[in-house]
Amino acid sequence: MIRTKQPVSFLDGFDPKRGVITQKGHELEGKSIANEIVELPYSVGSTVGTYKIFESVRYGKAPRAFILQKPDPIILPSMLVGIQVKIKGKKKVRKKIYIEEIKGIDNKLLAYLKREAELANAEKLIKIDSAQVAGVSYKTCGDGGLEFVKKMIERKLKVRVMTTLNPAGMDLEKWEEMKIPERFAERQLELINYFKMLGIEPTCTCTPYLIGNCPRFGSHIAWAESSAVCFANSCLGCKTNREGSAKSLVSALTGLTPYYGLHKQEERNPSIEIDVQTKLRNVSDFSTLGFFIGKVCGDKIPIIKGVKKISIEGMKSLCAASAASGAVSLLHIENITPEIKLKKVKPKINEKFSFGKNELKKVYDELNSTEKVDLIAIGCPHASINEVREVAMLLKNRKLKNVDLWICTSREIKKICERKGFVKKIEKSGGMVVADTCMVVSPIEEMGYRYVATNSCKAAKYLPSFCKQKVFFSDIKNIINKFSI
Repeated sequence: MIRTKQPVSFLDGFDPKRGVITQKGHELEGKSIANEIVELPYSVGSTVGTYKIFESVRYGKAPRAFILQKPDPIILPSMLVGIQVKIKGKKKVRKKIYIEEIKGIDNKLLAYLKREAELANAEKLIKIDSAQVAGVSYKTCGDGGLEFVKKMIERKLKVRVMTTLNPAGMDLEKWEEMKIPERFAERQLELINYFKMLGIEPTCTCTPYLIGNCPRFGSHIAWAESSAVCFANSCLGCKTNREGSAKSLVSALTGLTPYYGLHKQEERNPSIEIDVQTKLRNVSDFSTLGFFIGKVCGDKIPIIKGVKKISIEGMKSLCAASAASGAVSLLHIENITPEIKLKKVKPKINEKFSFGKNELKKVYDELNSTEKVDLIAIGCPHASINEVREVAMLLKNRKLKNVDLWICTSREIKKICERKGFVKKIEKSGGMVVADTCMVVSPIEEMGYRYVATNSCKAAKYLPSFCKQKVFFSDIKNIINKFSI
């Protein structure tokens, strides 16, 4: 048996071909967990980690079993590919799970949901209003994820609720212009076609709330994509756990999810207080605050004090970074986020942390590893209209200086920005507005890039470990001014 007290980020901290933990600084770094019983607290980082575990099964390098301290929807779906999962200290007691009457549900998927409910002490399965499915890029899901989705097609299943997709590994229309390898493009298009056959909208964005999948306050949903989960819980007041890629698809195909964790109002109270003692000037500063929060909170719920106002761009970056460096699925901001303003939650503070100038500088220093840049990548999470406009205005009458530029966004947002003339301004300066994808889930390491400038802590966290890049991390204005003339 292998035991660790540290959580694992399976997307960028696990090599499925070798079954080896690669997470930098982890106490298991360099050790194989293949065919072992692995005891760990929970997972952190991307919700696509599920498919990395699936991939390890294909290579015969998967753990024999996981023992968790608490239910983790990213690791629990390992049961779907034959890996045993147990909760430490929980006795194996079968109990009847209440299910609202819904006809025609796939028996195997229903059996999985019942088992997850048992492990989480959930008494019932509840209906959901929408789903967001992750593991859409062929780079992140691999053949393990592709085969799982294909099996759902073979069983002639269709989604039962509004379901949207996370970013793919390329712009689905201009992948040749992006210089995406043809082999990658073939597999990516095959996977997107499978999702379409399941009845899923091929939105390919990590910000579904900006393009129409924006559930009402208090609604139960099943979202993967760690940043979207945190945004939905925190800003929209929806209720979702941090679902793994495979689990969100299971819920979409059944319309159900177990009633536990953040679906229960009493589980949404903050236990950690973050006192912000410095001015946050831009989206990158809010991103650094999120990165700090994820590290000190892990999977706990914080309440943030000292923030007087925050834009939607700042909020999505704050949520993204806190979910990437930790496993934060819900955060509250005093006098700003809905559940705090409506007094739906009761803070029960056990720990307090301060975030000042020193902490801000420390995050910037930690994430910066180069001054050399061959690609500027903005849009992690996907850029809003305001962010595309900001880049267009900064590039007015300027040319990029020996670098490529990607502004990553959804296809819907790109169309609006085309009508407003922002895309043309960016292209005139030598940049591209790419839809459907982002710098983290596209195969940039196969495309000759080695040094990336970004304003996103989430991207800066994954680019070195998952994409073999060195990072220049700063705010949009500084990046554009530094690398254009």
